[in-house]
Amino acid sequence: LSEYREEMITRYIASLPTQAVASLNLPALSLITPSTYSERLSAVKGAMRGLQVGVRVPPSPESNLMADAIAELLRMRLHEALREVAGETYGVHVRTTFNESQGVLINMLFQNDSGQCSETAKIVELELARMLNKPPSEIEVQAVRDKGRKVIADLPQNAAAYALVMADQWQLNQGKPLAKIPDLAEYTPAMMHEYIKSWLEPSRWASGTFNCRNEIDFDKLKSVFAAK
Repeated sequence: LSEYREEMITRYIASLPTQAVASLNLPALSLITPSTYSERLSAVKGAMRGLQVGVRVPPSPESNLMADAIAELLRMRLHEALREVAGETYGVHVRTTFNESQGVLINMLFQNDSGQCSETAKIVELELARMLNKPPSEIEVQAVRDKGRKVIADLPQNAAAYALVMADQWQLNQGKPLAKIPDLAEYTPAMMHEYIKSWLEPSRWASGTFNCRNEIDFDKLKSVFAAK
């Protein structure tokens, strides 16, 4: 059988064309210049803004839960402030990711009317400055606790989500037995503010926009941070 296979392979190789293959003459692709790209975007009414803060902290269930708590507080603050003046703001979407090499990333995304871009940038600057300058209220922290408890309580009802969370927790524990979920009752306004001042430090932020100028000036937060 092996001799037969060798013979068939030899015949196949011998049957392959030996002449050079003609090169393809493909048309050149033109690049989109910033000016034409901006013109296309200007016809779109809606605008999007994304924010990201990255914190290099060791992976652990405690750090993961604190990241989710801060992300929820950011969502609450920005949603409340933006819906008053930002036009078509349908909600602030947040997502946290965590791994050993990058630490924690908190990502936020929201849509607004393209005519309110400068206003939304000022609101973001103001709300981040407020978070650095003053602890959250007990009502806000209780809302964060309630949201976290609901997420934890609802997980067993969603097998796929539960499996993913268990896998994440196993990774965060670096293969050790899963630790007990941190007690959300321990989260106080003062405690969260200490983490906020450390994790939301101005140099950790980045932003991006669609159909808006990227006008958020994180340097403005440095004066607030320096006063701490």
